[in-house]
Amino acid sequence: MVDRLGVDTFIHPVIKFGLGSAQSTLADDSKKTSLAAKLVGGLEADCKYVSFGALVNFHYIAAAGEADVVKNMQMITPLVFVSIHPNTSTETKSTSVAPPAAAPAVAAPEAAPVPVKKDSDGDGVADEDDKCPNTPAGVVVNAFGCAEKEKASVKLNIEFLTAKATFDPVFNSEILNLATFMRRFPSTKVEIGGYTDNQGTVERNTLLSQKRADSVKIALMKAGVEPERITAKGYGPSKPVADNKTAEGRKQNRRVMAEISVLTDKKKIN
Repeated sequence: MVDRLGVDTFIHPVIKFGLGSAQSTLADDSKKTSLAAKLVGGLEADCKYVSFGALVNFHYIAAAGEADVVKNMQMITPLVFVSIHPNTSTETKSTSVAPPAAAPAVAAPEAAPVPVKKDSDGDGVADEDDKCPNTPAGVVVNAFGCAEKEKASVKLNIEFLTAKATFDPVFNSEILNLATFMRRFPSTKVEIGGYTDNQGTVERNTLLSQKRADSVKIALMKAGVEPERITAKGYGPSKPVADNKTAEGRKQNRRVMAEISVLTDKKKIN
């Protein structure tokens, strides 16, 4: 057994210890075996392919037997040695390779600010594309900034009793509905048409129909519509809407009618 005492230097101490047996031949040619031990200590120097050193050997052999032919033996022997050997030591160096430095982050170029196009009337179409500037707020427009149009209309239909030119107050809502529409569209005008059934003469019925139209015109003016926007005309028994042969048909023909239709800007729904 060889022990360098845990020292890993060029010159280091060495201890060798061995235990075995020694065989001795006695006078009667008998053989005896005895205990043998060996202890070596010294210094050793290691080179790449050669080791050399100086040792001191201590030998001990126990007595061989009862004949005492071989007594307990001890001896100390100095020794200088040289040994040749391949290079079996490999030095491994741990080399930490630093990871390559990360390339500095390149900031993305700032996007050029998008110029805000002017929209003077706020309809969502830029002035440069707006074919209809100054569109009123809240109006639906097309891609050219012009107002989308929709049809607005109102109808009036008031029935009268036989030979009467005044109408039942139940029809006041018809008057107010038409007046409200005309106030909403101040450029509109309306014709009030008065009609009768075919009972009586044409001359009498024509006069009666005119009185019926005039009564509705007066009601509209009281509701706030300017008189110059209203035309009243009596048509007598012409243009019936129902059969004058029945009481129900004649009732429907005793009437005043009006209708207004306009194209108006389409409004956004909130």
